[in-house]
Amino acid sequence: RRLHEGFGWSNPVNLAYGYARDVEAASGGYIRPRIVSWRTIDAFPSLEGDWQWTEDEFTTAARSGKWPKVITDYRGEIETYGLAGKVDSGAADEFWFFGAPGFGFFEAASFGPGAIPVNGGMYPDVPVSRPFAIMGFNYARGAGEMLHDLAHRTDATMPHFYGGWNFLRNLSLEPFL
Repeated sequence: RRLHEGFGWSNPVNLAYGYARDVEAASGGYIRPRIVSWRTIDAFPSLEGDWQWTEDEFTTAARSGKWPKVITDYRGEIETYGLAGKVDSGAADEFWFFGAPGFGFFEAASFGPGAIPVNGGMYPDVPVSRPFAIMGFNYARGAGEMLHDLAHRTDATMPHFYGGWNFLRNLSLEPFL
């Protein structure tokens, strides 16, 4: 059985399609995510520090609820699964990683030339022709948390393009005094 089944977590396929519908609805149809490919990988992701979960280690952590602080080896995952080639060919603009607690995913991470802060890691040295993002979703949570992750990505991205969120700059408290 897959981890999400064994631990009673959400089905990642259902989460992905629900998230896509929610993003489209929340944007008034302006953003229309398309899932162009799906790959189910029956393996733990590679983690920074050249480490990877064993089934026993993962099960112990899941039962205890005590997770070590780890980060996915994004460079390794990008290379292993040929993600840069998908970006370079125009087949994909971003990727959604689904996994369990302890997989070390950032809510969002940015890759390639021109990588910007998106509320997670920045990897400008990834060899690809244009920047792209990877969203990291935890299937022990729901679609609401996925939208929350996207809101954090938006919060982190907007200052890059619009110069910041200093809403107090033009705020007058006079009407309230």
